[in-house]
Parts: sequence; C-alpha cells; structure tokens
Amino acid sequence: MRDRKVLIALSALSVYELNSFSKYIQSPYFNSNRNITLFFELLEKSIKNGNPEDLKADVLWSTLFPDQAFNNQKFLQLNSDLVKLLEDFLSQKEFDNAESIRAYFKLEGARKRNMEKLYPGILSEVERLDKREMNQSSEFYLTKYQLEKSVFSLKTENEKKNDKFEISAKLNIKDISDNLDFFYVAEKLRQYCTLLSWKKMYNVDIEMGNMQNVLQLANSSPYADIPPISIYYKMYLTYMNEDDTKNYYDLRSLTKSYMHIFPIEEQKEIYSTIINYCINKTNKNQADFFRETFELYKEGLANKTIFSENEIIPTMFRNIVIASLRLEEFEWAENFIQDYAQFVEEKFRKRC
Repeated sequence: MRDRKVLIALSALSVYELNSFSKYIQSPYFNSNRNITLFFELLEKSIKNGNPEDLKADVLWSTLFPDQAFNNQKFLQLNSDLVKLLEDFLSQKEFDNAESIRAYFKLEGARKRNMEKLYPGILSEVERLDKREMNQSSEFYLTKYQLEKSVFSLKTENEKKNDKFEISAKLNIKDISDNLDFFYVAEKLRQYCTLLSWKKMYNVDIEMGNMQNVLQLANSSPYADIPPISIYYKMYLTYMNEDDTKNYYDLRSLTKSYMHIFPIEEQKEIYSTIINYCINKTNKNQADFFRETFELYKEGLANKTIFSENEIIPTMFRNIVIASLRLEEFEWAENFIQDYAQFVEEKFRKRC
C-alpha cells in the first residue's frame, strides 16, 4: 500500500488538513459512499499513528468487506474514488482562500438565476474586496476583469428590464478592457522572465510571440504604474543588460514597496532573480554588492522567501554563511548557523 497514490497524497497533508478532509468526506453533499469514508478512516488512523507502510491491501479489504473475497479491481476503484474526493477537496480549499474568485461566482450564480435581491450585497462585497485585496499579482487583474464583466452583464440586463433594479455606477467597458490588458502584459512579462532565466542555465531554443508589443506597452502609461508590470519589466531589463546596475536598484526599490502584495510563491520567484543578480556581481568581485547580497539574505530569512517547503537548501545555507564571513559579520554568522542549521535537511547538515 505504501506506493499507492492515495496514501502518498494523504501522507503529505498536515494534521489540520487531514482533519478538514475527514469532515469534508463525511459530508453527504460531497460523498454518499460510506465505504469510501471507512476506507479513509483506516488510512487516516495509520498515518496519524506513523505506520502507513504497514498497511496491506488484503487486510484493509477484509476490514471493510469481511464477507467478501478480495477483489483487486474493486479495491483499485475504491482507491481511485478516494483520490478523486481528495483532489476535489484540494480544489475546494484553494477556492475557499480565493475571496475575489468566490465573489465572482456568487455574482454569476445570482445573475444567472435572476436573484436580484442578492445583487446589492454581493456588489458591496466586490467593492470591499477591491479596496483591501492583498494579492495583486497578474491574477488579481484577471479576477478584476471577470468581476467587471459580470457587473457589466448586470447593468445591461438591468437596462433591458427598464431599470427594475437600479445600479447607479456608469457602464464599465473601459475597466473591463484595462484589467484584461494589465493581466495579459503582466503575465507575459512574468513568463518571459522565466524563459530568460532558463536560457541562462540551459540551451533553450524557445521564443515567445508578441513580446516587442508587450515590452513597449510595459514601458508606457498606464501600464508602467501597475506593480506586477513594473517589477517584471525591470526584471527583464536586468536579464538583458546586467552591466546597467540602475535597473537592479530600480527593481530593488520596487520590491521594497510592492513585494508584500504578491503571493509567497511569486515573491520567491522575484527574490530568486534579485539574489542571483547579486551573486553574479559578487562572483565578479564587485565589492559594492557584498553588503547588498548579505542584506538580501537577511531579508529573505525574515520574510521566508529563501525557504523551500520550510527548508533551506544546502547551497543557499553555505552562500549565506560565506556572505556574512566576507563582511566579517562573525557573530551574526555564528548565530545564523545555530538558529537555522535545523532547517537544512539532516543528511546535508555536516557538509554545510
């Protein structure tokens, strides 16, 4: 059983997530098959006891179906059904955390069913989210596009009904178009920066279409005032012209102002570009970047952007130590080693 996909996936969940999935799977709305629930409970108990590798398919079967001979096909189907429920659960968790996307689907659901009494409350929620939304990466503008499009549909339908329900705001076609453009330009730049980073490491013969137009837009108003566009455009410039340090310092200034509005995984992408630029400079013995690199590492420790699945890779750990010793930050280096060695995978700690 230890090689079964369902067991590997369930073992990757935290205790909190396992408990949440237990509640999810017991809900008749999501699952009406009692055998799947019992099967999960057996796996859950074994995982929490720390001995999932001891599970045997035939023993699980006999527990679930004591009066039936083992049927491998049915057992595989049971595994498959549980995996499907787990995948749906993961999707639901992501949906629960995406407030703006939920608001969009609320609006669409109410609109398609002509639930006019619900419109004011949902529209107020959309307005509140727009003011306090923290995640403002490219996906933020895609969601705004979807929301503005739904609001537009409400307005035009309302006009057809002779203002039976009043929405006082002006028609928002320009907002719809602008948000779609902002998403497109920001996401194209992000993917282009990823491609440029690959080209530095590997022999990648890939080109992206329409980049000349995207780059022209990114360097013009109003696009240049959109944080993800401005940051990814400066990242692009650091890739294309490493000798011009002004692009780097412009990028650092932008990240200090806007890094917090990106989701953590995207912050790590941006941080990786910045630190790799600095490492390249220090490898060329450019002294101005010794302190800059060290400060970046300290910042990365504070905001967790240097961690990968709550670990620090050995190369990163060594580079941080070297950066601190180069500046004769001996006490800091000692404290770092004592405090953070635990985050390096155990089998690599002695080598660090």
